[in-house]
Amino acid sequence: MTAKRQFKRLRALKHRAAVHWGARFGQRYLRETEAAGVDLDIGKFAYMGFGASIGWLQAAYLASDALQVPLYIRNPQLWPFGGRHPDCSMDRFIAFPHARMVDHRVPGTLPMESCDFSNLERWGYYDKAHWPTCLFGFVPEGFDELEAYRREVFARCYQPTTFAQQSIAPHLQFLPARYMAWHVRRGDKTSGIWREDDPVALPAYFDLAREIIRRDPQAPRDVVICTDDDAVIEHALAAPAVRDGELRIHYDTGEVRWNGYCALQRQGQIEDVQTMVAEVLTAQKVVEIFRRADYLVGCNSSCLFRVGALLNQDPERVFSLSENKVFRKFYPL
Repeated sequence: MTAKRQFKRLRALKHRAAVHWGARFGQRYLRETEAAGVDLDIGKFAYMGFGASIGWLQAAYLASDALQVPLYIRNPQLWPFGGRHPDCSMDRFIAFPHARMVDHRVPGTLPMESCDFSNLERWGYYDKAHWPTCLFGFVPEGFDELEAYRREVFARCYQPTTFAQQSIAPHLQFLPARYMAWHVRRGDKTSGIWREDDPVALPAYFDLAREIIRRDPQAPRDVVICTDDDAVIEHALAAPAVRDGELRIHYDTGEVRWNGYCALQRQGQIEDVQTMVAEVLTAQKVVEIFRRADYLVGCNSSCLFRVGALLNQDPERVFSLSENKVFRKFYPL
């Protein structure tokens, strides 16, 4: 038997073993053959930020792809990040291409519920990514790797509405023609009870910028900083590389930086609907900055960074300085 045939036989055996062991763990939705569709009730989202919300939206598209069934979406006006307020309904900011909007659950559909761990188990959330029962490792034919497939899904499912595009356009006028974008996450992502990562110090960003320029002398020296902490910008402006003219710092002077917006909203300290609308638009502005960047540097621990990274046109120019310490990559984004 040739080495190539041995490899194929071993891969087939591993596939059958995965199916066998997956069967021992109970129901798995990816084995359903009679599903009428996938049901995504946005009103049943756990509280989460904008990036994570988009992550679970794309997970529903993954499920629709994997099962080759329609995607039905309900209750965008009950989006927790929008305060469950009609003026901050998710569909005011995001279109749902190729999905069907309904006001009730369609019979025979399979629910996608991010806050129900038994439901996530049925989608293979705890299975190994290469098992055929694991939605979060699903890669269809025609794609060589999971990252490439996820990028295609994001290009298809993340579509800001006309309202969102028109609202954020004036806040993007400060951008240089070419730039390197840094996402420096602080706030509840890196401290407190909802902490998911350690804060990455600014020198790591400057060091990587120098390395990028060393490898690519044509790389832009203009740096656009996106952060939730004003102190990050102050420290960046005072850095030797900026004082000496090695790099030029840009940022949105009109942005409100909460240093932990989600933690404040969770605790009931943010209830004004216009503040909520403004924060959604800020998140969408940041995603657009990431999308357009010639080089993008941040941390995969941030769902917002992952959204922008998957939308950026050149994955070879996207760099993560840290990984999420709580959730695995691709679970859900």
